[in-house]
Amino acid sequence: MAGNSGLREALHRHFGDQMKYPRRVGLTHRSTTEAPKLPGAKPTWFFAPDQIRKRAKEWGPGGVDRRFGAAWAGFAPKLEQRLNVIEGRGPAAVQQAYRDSLDGRVPPEQGHILSL
Repeated sequence: MAGNSGLREALHRHFGDQMKYPRRVGLTHRSTTEAPKLPGAKPTWFFAPDQIRKRAKEWGPGGVDRRFGAAWAGFAPKLEQRLNVIEGRGPAAVQQAYRDSLDGRVPPEQGHILSL
């Protein structure tokens, strides 16, 4: 899902032609490399702006905004229970948060709001 080429290759080799719909989302694994031709369906990219345009066309004017608003109204109240927001200011704070993210030291429940 996130671009890990080793995992993607292992999954394709394990499932072979049963791999029907491999979707690539994001590039969080910076050391990823392209594998040789893999068995199964060819991976395709998920690109959120393309999906939003598709839905806007299907749902008509205001359709995306209405659905987003309804989803957000149910989601936002739960954030306080699940997200620990950490604020940082200045170049050193931004650099530290970036390095921690790259090194996998930021837990999934932690969100950073940073300002130079």
